[in-house]
Amino acid sequence: MAALEVAGKEERGANGENREYKEYLLSPRWRKLRRAVMLRAKGQCEICRRYEGVDCAHLTYERVFHEHMEDLLWVCKRCHRELDAPDPSPSP
Repeated sequence: MAALEVAGKEERGANGENREYKEYLLSPRWRKLRRAVMLRAKGQCEICRRYEGVDCAHLTYERVFHEHMEDLLWVCKRCHRELDAPDPSPSP
């Protein structure tokens, strides 16, 4: 994740994932924040509003490990995939 490199977190596991970030996602702080985002959304995806949300997604990684509620959305799997997809290149 390039955003994590911006945050200066470069240690990677065997599958290329950031070990510190993975540990953070198991922390009490993240669980509390994730739950607050889910409650704000009343369980619904905050992007499409059609499906039940299942993930807490980052809008920005600028404050990773110190996120604000506004940095996060409760999303369904489909919207999370679209949110994480690379931006398409502009056509010439």
